[in-house]
Amino acid sequence: MPDKDKFSIEYFGASDIGLIRSENQDSFGKFPVDDLNLYSPKGQLFIVADGMGGHKGGKEASSIAVETVSNIYFSSILNPSDALREAIEAANKNISIKSESSFEYNKMGTTCSVLVLKDETAIIGHVGDSRIYKIDNNKIDQLTTDHTKVQEMLDQGILTKEEAEHYPSRSVLARALGVEQKVKVDIINTTTLSNGQAFILCSDGLAKVTKDEIFEIVKSNATQDVCRMLINLANERGGKDNVTVLVIKISFGRPALVKSSPEKITKRKFPLIKVLLFLIGLLLLLAIGFQLREPISNFLNSGKKETNQQNQNVKPFTTGDESKGQINPNQDLISQANELYNNGRLEEALIAYKEILDKEPMHSTALIGVNKIADLYLKQAEELRNEKNFSGALTYYSKVLEIQPENGKVKSLIQLCEKQIQLSSSQGEANQNSENKSETNVDHNWIVITRFNHSDWSFLNLGKDQYEIDNNSIKFYGTSVEKKSIFSLTLYDAIVSADINLFNNIDNTEVGLIFGYNKSEINGESYYLLRCQVGSNIILERVTNNSTEQIRSIKSFRETKNSPVKKLKIQCSGNTINVFNENGLLDSWKSPEKIFGKAGVYADKNVLVKFSNIYISGNN
Repeated sequence: MPDKDKFSIEYFGASDIGLIRSENQDSFGKFPVDDLNLYSPKGQLFIVADGMGGHKGGKEASSIAVETVSNIYFSSILNPSDALREAIEAANKNISIKSESSFEYNKMGTTCSVLVLKDETAIIGHVGDSRIYKIDNNKIDQLTTDHTKVQEMLDQGILTKEEAEHYPSRSVLARALGVEQKVKVDIINTTTLSNGQAFILCSDGLAKVTKDEIFEIVKSNATQDVCRMLINLANERGGKDNVTVLVIKISFGRPALVKSSPEKITKRKFPLIKVLLFLIGLLLLLAIGFQLREPISNFLNSGKKETNQQNQNVKPFTTGDESKGQINPNQDLISQANELYNNGRLEEALIAYKEILDKEPMHSTALIGVNKIADLYLKQAEELRNEKNFSGALTYYSKVLEIQPENGKVKSLIQLCEKQIQLSSSQGEANQNSENKSETNVDHNWIVITRFNHSDWSFLNLGKDQYEIDNNSIKFYGTSVEKKSIFSLTLYDAIVSADINLFNNIDNTEVGLIFGYNKSEINGESYYLLRCQVGSNIILERVTNNSTEQIRSIKSFRETKNSPVKKLKIQCSGNTINVFNENGLLDSWKSPEKIFGKAGVYADKNVLVKFSNIYISGNN
């Protein structure tokens, strides 16, 4: 083909930290770096990745994505579409492995949007909510679909377009690299190149800039100017996130490569008059504060005295050394919350976690943090109640209930403490007897089962030669059928736990806990299953008749693979499911509806396993 009939490209890419964030967690690239030949065996690859997951994790995840995708794609022997899918799946695996390597990288992930231009075709690989636009025939189209919870609700008709635009958690991702062991990759290979086209790749930091604005800026400016203008426009509208923009223009003729810029390309000017006004205002505030120092001091001291009187019966938490716990104001909010938690400053950490959840209700790290704080409050309350300090215990139980308002057990314990406080004010030496009586009759609806009879359990489709049962344990023999045993009571806010002893510790062996079990002639069988696969992860899934839906994959069992006993616990509170192992809370998930039903235990075919110390409680 003569050169005059070949397509060529002009390219520029840039990234900016924005006005709020302390670190740029976006990564991007164009490969091969110094080559613009569309007609080479693998063409040209452009990529944007927007990282997430803590102070270090986000940048690490997006960097791994760019490096892995570019390396695997150009070394693959597959055709371009299959090679691109292979490369993105490899990036997902590498990020997942890195996420398991240390706590600082836990739960990290990234979006990944890739454009490959080869010969006269555009190929797209996409996961997440970064975007790829195409400008052609005097219009702009978004070629990728946002993999967000809001987009899913919009597609399902749960939200209208207007409601989706104002939904409070628009940025919560439904799909990203590194979050699960496997990821679904969108591959689009139906776009043909034409003269005058333009492609724009961007992270969601450009979300405040409309498609029409992008169209007008790209249509009439060179690629480098387009990047500068779009980034400046995003920052003028708040600059709350990192923003990355890549622009590629298609034409006949000689290609033009303009070096990309990973640094900030915006200049933020602060006029002298604004600086002077700020200083004058600051001096006025200092003068007013000096004049009012005595009234303010007296007010604060009186407040401290009143607080001390109110809390004289409350055993305080160890809050850590506050000088040690100085928080870096430039950290992102989740990092600040985690640091406050680690320094024992739980009230401040709780405020920070709740602020995150107000914006992103499904933010997994914040959910885990809130529930860890609830566990610490609950432990403190139990210690105080055991010491007969019911006033102090009531304070901490109330804190737990604020976090977990559907926790029936805590509601019952609050009633117990209130009764004990009333009795202690009128009965003197009779307190001990009253306490013993009340503790067994606090709430007749709350059930606790630690010992049971054979008649309490249903062994579904199992003969008596396939299991053993005593008053606190169930043993399944390694027969060639799937095994389920269900306890007889239907419960709300269920708590289910057991020690699981595997006698044939084989990879892919699956055992677990059942909760929310319901069965009817009309709807059939449905339940939640927390199953553990030795040598792999803990999986939370929803089972309906013969179909299963995976909800969460929680990395846990690998590090205890050689231990014969696994400790597992599920706690339901309203529509929230909390998952625990011997190390504490692992993960939290919110169901669309409240969870109720029966509880039980599960083992796969050919598994020899014993469930001991079985504990079941809940609101009947």
